[in-house]
Amino acid sequence: MLRRNINVKTVRIGQVFTIGTPVVYGFSALHFPKSHAIIKRGGVPNYLSLVGVKVKVLEVNRTQNCTCEVVLQRCDGTKFFRVLTKIKANLNEAIAKKELY
Repeated sequence: MLRRNINVKTVRIGQVFTIGTPVVYGFSALHFPKSHAIIKRGGVPNYLSLVGVKVKVLEVNRTQNCTCEVVLQRCDGTKFFRVLTKIKANLNEAIAKKELY
C-alpha cells in the first residue's frame, strides 16, 4: 500500500484519496451512519468492502480551530453501502489514523 504525505492545508476540490483499513470495527474519522440506519434504508453495512475504494473531494470546510471537514464521493459513481451518495470526514483525523491516504 503506497502512503503519501498529505498536507491538509492544500486539499482542494476534486482531489482523490483512497480509503484505508480501519483500526477498529467501523471508521471513526469517516462519518457513516450507524449500522441499523443503513439497514433500515435497505443497505448492507460491510465496512471491509470500502478498503481500497477511491473517493474524491466535493467540498472543503476549514474551521477556526484548524480542522478540515470534507465531503467525499466515490470515484466510480456507486453508492456507499448501496444507500449513501456522499459522506463527511474529518480530514485531519482520517489522515492521522490512516483511514484516508
